[in-house]
Amino acid sequence: MSIGANNGRVTGIAASLAAALPLVLALAGPAGAATVQTVNVNCSTGGSVQSAINAATADKLVLNLTGNCTENITVPAALEVAINTAQGGAGALVHADITGPALRVQGRAVISGVPISSTLQTNGHPLVRVDPAGHVEFYDSSATAPGLFKVFSAYGPSFLQIGNATVTGGTESTIDLGGGATGVIFATTGGTSTTTTITSPAAGLQAIGCWQSSLFVSSSGAGAVVTIGGGKMGISGRDCRGEVSANWGQINVTQTKTLAVSLDGGVQSFVGVAIAGGSADGLAVSGGNLRVTGGRIAGRVTAVRQGVIEFAPAGTRTVVRPAQLSCQYGGTIYVRAGSVAGTAGDLGCSNTAAKPGAATLVR
Repeated sequence: MSIGANNGRVTGIAASLAAALPLVLALAGPAGAATVQTVNVNCSTGGSVQSAINAATADKLVLNLTGNCTENITVPAALEVAINTAQGGAGALVHADITGPALRVQGRAVISGVPISSTLQTNGHPLVRVDPAGHVEFYDSSATAPGLFKVFSAYGPSFLQIGNATVTGGTESTIDLGGGATGVIFATTGGTSTTTTITSPAAGLQAIGCWQSSLFVSSSGAGAVVTIGGGKMGISGRDCRGEVSANWGQINVTQTKTLAVSLDGGVQSFVGVAIAGGSADGLAVSGGNLRVTGGRIAGRVTAVRQGVIEFAPAGTRTVVRPAQLSCQYGGTIYVRAGSVAGTAGDLGCSNTAAKPGAATLVR
């Protein structure tokens, strides 16, 4: 489906991604013999990525970059583009001006080994924008935009996948998914990097925002690590569905100010995730459902406004002190037997009142 060196990557959550597969297939277009065109673009000698895209005569375009390409680029709906660093060269995409994003994708783009950056300041455009029906894959590189309100923004029935990469910046969100987008974040072994880091600046709102969309995060293989944090929240979701799962790797969601994870509505599953929040708060669920298996939680766990948190038994127990459980405004927490370290039987808490008060013990 993709062109370039990263075709066929496996993120380690294949079962969860089955739900997203129809979207991916739809964005891939009809089967057939597509034509491929390869173009070397040397921005150090006046070359232009957008000029190469505009002049494309094939269905699929492979661009090998050299030099800093300072321009705002649009990939049209009818085109699939792979953007790589030329052999023996060092290519990069640099945000040109605030009239638009550095990269806007209406079709399909696979970026591998090419950093994208902006030193500009604006609340009008993200660094990378994935339009409805657009598809972006970003591997083995970095995206940095400390002055923009978002680094990656995917909206509508779009697809965004980030693997073995570093993404920093965004005064509002480092990664923002909305309106039915699907986001996949992963780290895996076997490549030039085994880590993925999503970091919001200290004044930012959240590292990942997921609004009426789907989010899948995985780490596959010993030494593979995904770290999400910074800002006021690590992961913030509203009607967000999906799974965050450490598959023999490690996933850390950290926050030093307020909440590490805040979920409002939706259904999520966390498997083997280390959560550490600031100001005594680690995890809060409001009006949604979260199933937690294994992992470690440092900070208070709160269910509020019909939110339900279930700690489920597995081979490895979740490390969290029961005294840190808090149920408010109709929230419920279930701790199943064998699910949490240091507890012998089923327990938890529930509050059926419309205001905070004494929660009853759930067994």
